[in-house]
Amino acid sequence: SNPTVGILHRILNVSSATELAEVMGAVGLAQNFSAIKALSTEGIQQGHMTLHARTVAMAAGATPEIYDEVVDQLIGSGEIKVWKAKEIVESLRSRKSAPAAKASAPEKETQKLPAGFGKIILFGEHAAVYGSHV
Repeated sequence: SNPTVGILHRILNVSSATELAEVMGAVGLAQNFSAIKALSTEGIQQGHMTLHARTVAMAAGATPEIYDEVVDQLIGSGEIKVWKAKEIVESLRSRKSAPAAKASAPEKETQKLPAGFGKIILFGEHAAVYGSHV
């Protein structure tokens, strides 16, 4: 009835209700162990925000050379937003390229294309939160 269910059955490659129950049990245990680890270390909220900051840094165009610093500054600012990450990326790039820019020829202006950032939520608890596939 729900096309997502069919896709998930093919991804999981399960052929019986028993196998599906085993997979669901294993996933539930993995989530519980992950939550226990988060609670006993940095906390669930902080861990989630760190993961989100990493995604936002990539969306803002952070290169491998500045990626970790962008993530650290995002977390430190408390503003885990693409606009903030872009500010940080530009700041780091201008700071690191200032001496080199004086010696090199001006770079050719590149065409800016419109872009959007977001998440694709197929299934799971977030799909329920956003009202999909419930």
